[in-house]
Order: sequence, then C-alpha cells, then structure tokens
Amino acid sequence: MEKKLLFDSALFPLQVTQLILSQKEDFSVMGFSRPSFIFVHRGSISVSFQSSRLPLHSSGAIYIARNRKCCVHADSDCELTLISFDEELFAQGSLVSQKYLIPLARLGSDYSVLSKRGAMGLEKMIDSMDEAAFGWELKALAGLLEVLGIICYENQSRLSEKEDCQDPRLRRMLDYMKSHIGERLCLEDIAKEGCVSVREASRLFEKELGSSVMKHFLFMRLEKAKCLLEKGQMNVSEICLASGFESVSHFSTCFRRVYAMSPSQFRRKGFL
Repeated sequence: MEKKLLFDSALFPLQVTQLILSQKEDFSVMGFSRPSFIFVHRGSISVSFQSSRLPLHSSGAIYIARNRKCCVHADSDCELTLISFDEELFAQGSLVSQKYLIPLARLGSDYSVLSKRGAMGLEKMIDSMDEAAFGWELKALAGLLEVLGIICYENQSRLSEKEDCQDPRLRRMLDYMKSHIGERLCLEDIAKEGCVSVREASRLFEKELGSSVMKHFLFMRLEKAKCLLEKGQMNVSEICLASGFESVSHFSTCFRRVYAMSPSQFRRKGFL
C-alpha cells in the first residue's frame, strides 16, 4: 500500500490523502475522528462496516460519519482519495453545522453512498485543489458544501421523518417561526408560542437540533432566501426583505458564511 498526504493544514479544514492499494490489500480504519469521503479513481473496493459490506467501483464515492469503524478491501488494484474535514473549523462564525452536519448526524447512519451527481461533485472538488491556482481554497470549500448539500437533499425524506418525532412544544415553535419567517422575532415570542420558558426553549433547541433558537431561525430565513433565489422571480433586494433581513449587506454577509458565495453568485451557479 502506498499512502501519501496531499494536503493538511491547521488553518484549512480539509485533509486529503492519496491511497494506492494492490489487489486483496486491506486498509483498516479504527474510527475516523472526522467526517470523511472516499473517492475511487480507478479499480474496485469493498468498504465493510459492522453489519454491511459495500462495493465501490471507479468514479464511485462514499461519505463516512465520524468515529465509525470500517475496513477498505481492494478487490483489484486501485487508487483512492480520502478526504476528511474538521467540523469545528467549519462551524466557526457560520451555520454550516446547522445546514449540513447536524442533519447528517441525525440520520444515525454509518455511511451514505453518493449518487452519480454527488460523486461527480466530489471529483470536481478534488480536481480544484491545485495550490498553484488562485482562489483554490474557496473553490474546494464551495465544492465540499455542494456535495454535503446533495447528500442532505437526497436524504430529505429520512430527515423529515426525524423531525416528525420532535417534542410537540418544539414543533409548535418551529411552525411559528416558519409562518413568521419574514418578521423580526425575539426569543421571548418564540418561547411563548411553545408554552415554555426562554430557558426551556433554548434547552429543547440545543437537545433536538444542536443549535440555539435564534441561530436556527437565521438558518430558516436563509433557507427561505435560497428557495426564492432558485425560483428566480424576485431580485436580491426583494428576497432580502421577504426573508426578514434589514439590509442587503447583512443578508449577503450571512448568506456567504453558510454557502461560501454571495446570493448573486448562488443564483448564477444554480447551487442546491
């Protein structure tokens, strides 16, 4: 087995490793400490978890949740790229964890096999990681967020089932927030709708959603804005007001923190 670390930095939340395995070689993982992807450039592998064994072929990819044990077996000579990312660095100053990482964690799965679209997005992200190219870091991060977005989108029905099991008090508060998405709500208003104290409302959101009440409301407003951008029937200023933001500059700043691009760039890209 040949193993080569292609990129790792304390200042950048991605670690990229190239693996070359000969047929019948195994690569055991006692538990990825970070969420990770495996992309197969050539050859075929099998990825084994405690209760399942998954075949992956050339141009295939898999997402592996953090702290999962698995074994990679080379069914033929193969070349792989292993990508892991630091959740803590992604979470600083953004809502990436609320949009992608927490929903994925709530699925409770060891892994998610990427669709053809997701695998192509991951390959594109890998190809963009050329340190000699200007702005490659932003392209790599945007690519990673796109792939995570595809996984969440394709598992939407399972995520909805998780939400159906939430505390009815939390459900009432979420429904209230959705119906007042364009208004300026305060924590007291939201807690009152759930018939709970401010402290209990905060506890429920942290327990069930891994977020504070107001951060989750901001995330909901950004989701609303994203949907309006995708429809293409309103300009950015109109979407800003419809989503409850006081100014376009504040809206753009919040949007960029989550999606790694401005609202206008998002619309042009047709991002999920």
